[in-house]
Amino acid sequence: MRITFVCPFGARAKGTVPARILLAARSLAQRGHQVLVLIPPWDSPEDAGQEEREGDLCVRHLPLLGRSALGWPALAWRLAQEAWESAPEVLHFSKPKGFSGGAHLWAHARRGAATLPLLAVDSDDWEGPGGWNDLAGYPLWTRWLFAWQERWGFRHADLLTLASRALVAKAQGLGVAPHKVLRLPNALPEDHPALQAPPWAGGPPGPGRVLFLYSRFWEFDPARVARRLARLRARVPGLEIRMAGRGTPEHEARWRSALAAEGLSEIAQWLGWIPPSRLPDVAAQVHAALVPLEDHLVNRARFPAKVLDLMALGLPIAADPVGEVPEILAHGEAGLLLPQEEEAWVEALAAFLAGQETRHSLGARARARVREAYLWGRWGEVLERAYAAALAPASGGPDGAA
Repeated sequence: MRITFVCPFGARAKGTVPARILLAARSLAQRGHQVLVLIPPWDSPEDAGQEEREGDLCVRHLPLLGRSALGWPALAWRLAQEAWESAPEVLHFSKPKGFSGGAHLWAHARRGAATLPLLAVDSDDWEGPGGWNDLAGYPLWTRWLFAWQERWGFRHADLLTLASRALVAKAQGLGVAPHKVLRLPNALPEDHPALQAPPWAGGPPGPGRVLFLYSRFWEFDPARVARRLARLRARVPGLEIRMAGRGTPEHEARWRSALAAEGLSEIAQWLGWIPPSRLPDVAAQVHAALVPLEDHLVNRARFPAKVLDLMALGLPIAADPVGEVPEILAHGEAGLLLPQEEEAWVEALAAFLAGQETRHSLGARARARVREAYLWGRWGEVLERAYAAALAPASGGPDGAA
């Protein structure tokens, strides 16, 4: 099968392309398909014009014709043209917005009444009202465009691959037939560094006191989490917090301010952004991972890939039960789901840190769950079957929409 993925932005600034699209494409190529990934490097101009090959996978970063007001439509047109001229059986658009959303619109018009290529749309976020449009603070015209593209893209796809149940519900609310929807979670490659490293061995000697926060720092309310950690500090002597990840300067500043307001700056160590290859070294220095999440549409609609990274390490995880997290952690069998009420949250986390055997058991189950349920070897096969079903309508559509 010839498959072309069309990306919405470059491969560096955001996680969707490297952590989802490239991994899905690589999995399909390993299954014998000819796969092309087209990337518009508007926000990663250093990649412009480059091409990488790995077996049957080709990743092409389109040339940039400048970054002026005229450069955007020129790049969008070039992306749509190259996607069509690759003569795929499947055109899979990542995120129905921006460059890829425009390419989908153009391809839909170009195809007309024909049935090929199959036009698929992938989404791992909700962009419209209540979603990224509100969180990112885009200009009014951009918010309107992205929300319109999202609604149009969902309704005019032959196949929707969606990362969460919240997105499946959004699609059904827009009138998309269930047989056109595949719930496709994020997953890890079999050669992920965390899976190649030995499992977490318990952290530093002594009682549990070192928490690891691996975040982009917009997923939670800084004041809420800092207040709770300050109360936790009173129950856990020697509490330390190690933090890794990269957020916007605004979100990182809000988190720093919240830590300072609660007197936690002295026990918080910033590690900055770290590559996956360094995660095992960091994990060896902590006793557990904390995943705080606010219960809003952005968090409910996404599939937090960082949780899979932590699980693959064998780290014991304590997380707020928002969105996909309860299912990822097997409803408490592969991690601690924290209660909502503040006192209960603090008490549960304190007991979690004190319970060495419980943490070891949950960490081992988390690592096993990743291998059983969240590897691209499995989900690449599911996606392959969904393409085949959508290309043969009599078969009833993709298997896995529930």
